[in-house]
This record gives sequence, C-alpha cells and structure tokens, in this order.
Amino acid sequence: HNVFCFQATEIGANDSAFNTATDFAKRAGPLIGSVLAISAAGWGLVTHFDGKIEKLEVKLEKKIEQLGGKIDKLADCFAAYAERMSDRVGNIEGRIQIPFDKNAPAFNQPPTKPRP
Repeated sequence: HNVFCFQATEIGANDSAFNTATDFAKRAGPLIGSVLAISAAGWGLVTHFDGKIEKLEVKLEKKIEQLGGKIDKLADCFAAYAERMSDRVGNIEGRIQIPFDKNAPAFNQPPTKPRP
C-alpha cells in the first residue's frame, strides 16, 4: 500500500514538475523577450552615447586644429619677429664695426654673414 502511494506521488510529482516546467516556459517566453528588448534598448543607448561621444570628439578635434592653427600663426609671428630682431642686431653690429673696420657693411645694410 505504501509502495503504491509512493509510486503515485512520484508520478504526481513528475507530472507537476512537467507542468511547472511548461508553466515556466510560458512565463519565461515574454520574460526572455523583455530581457532581449531591454538589452536591445541598452545597445541602442550605448550606440546613441557612442554617437554623441564621437560628435564631441570631432568637435574637440576641430577645436584642437583651430588652436593648432593659431599656435602655428603665433609661432610664425615670433619667428618673423626674431628674424627682424636679428637683422636689427646685425645692423647695430654693422654700425659698431664701422669705426674700427673700413670693410664693414654700410649703415642700413643687413650683415654680410648669414645670421644663425
């Protein structure tokens, strides 16, 4: 009698396990669907932010290029200024040399030796 009861409950248990499994599958279907939807939304957000970050990077690159251009212009200005100053120094050297060196260049001529 006990054995029979046990077998019956075992069969019942297996049956309910099967029912639970199918029930779970029914419930899990939409759940898995919504998990996929959430992960898709997540990817959407990630790509959205990626896009925004890329746009920001492009803006930054443009700003850096603009700055680079300005810095280059400044450097050119300084180089030109340095050249002018060295020419003036050369002129002054020329003027200083005149009393001592008869072969020195005339007053406003640039120095004959190229300046470094």
